[in-house]
Amino acid sequence: MTDDRLRPGDAVTIALEALEGLVAGLRRRGRTVLGPVVRDGAVVLGELASAADLARGVVDAQEPGLYCLQPARDGHAFAYSHGPDSFKRALHAPELTLFRARRDEGSFSLSAPPPPPSPPPSGSGACD
Repeated sequence: MTDDRLRPGDAVTIALEALEGLVAGLRRRGRTVLGPVVRDGAVVLGELASAADLARGVVDAQEPGLYCLQPARDGHAFAYSHGPDSFKRALHAPELTLFRARRDEGSFSLSAPPPPPSPPPSGSGACD
């Protein structure tokens, strides 16, 4: 008898049509969904409102001093190499509010900031 359950580190391929349900389900649970989007002529990390926002149908051309996007023949998603952005900005906030201070008639009061948003679950690759 074989054990077909997924284990940590297993690779999974999701049909492009099923990505919409995955993105919608995560957003319904209040998660911020991040993924590769085309912005300013590059594939960068951005918030996804739906799977339609994913960078699809493009490949990147990279050479010394050159980065540009070209149309892909097959329309696949994730058909490009790592671009000029990374998940570090999403997983490790570039700024952190420690407290808030407010002046009150010659005195001041301190309050705790709202909790930071939960980092998104990461499906990024090792080089991302």
